[in-house]
Amino acid sequence: MSGELNKELFCNGCGWSAISLAAFVERLQAAGMLKRNTNPRPAEVLELSLSAADRLSCPDCGGRLTVDGVEDWPTARNCEQCGKPVPLERLEVFPSATVCVTCQHAEETGQRLPDGLEFCNRCGSPMTMRSTRSGVTRYEMRCTSPGCRGRS
Repeated sequence: MSGELNKELFCNGCGWSAISLAAFVERLQAAGMLKRNTNPRPAEVLELSLSAADRLSCPDCGGRLTVDGVEDWPTARNCEQCGKPVPLERLEVFPSATVCVTCQHAEETGQRLPDGLEFCNRCGSPMTMRSTRSGVTRYEMRCTSPGCRGRS
């Protein structure tokens, strides 16, 4: 596991610090977290570091670690238009984003999304009601994105 984060683990006692993703994961594992997840996403590591801040200890002196820059981390929020969660990846790139990609695209292209519109759990595209054509006609929600084949 490699990579660096924009945040720093820091010990006020001895001055130890680290910014690598591996160091965050190592400290979380030492605190009893991430036992099952062997390849966590950086967003998960950051979120767990926030919630476990009081349990992270310095590998050198055993003192309490702090996370520098916590206040400017993106936090999860729901889209103001459709209510679906805005992905953390989008919030990392656009911290002030208040709508999901689908609603942003609809807004930019002048499309109006109808109330109660459902979105695909696989790709986030709008769903539409379609009939099945075998035997008795039945209806199901299907994804409008070509190649997705999402159903509900």
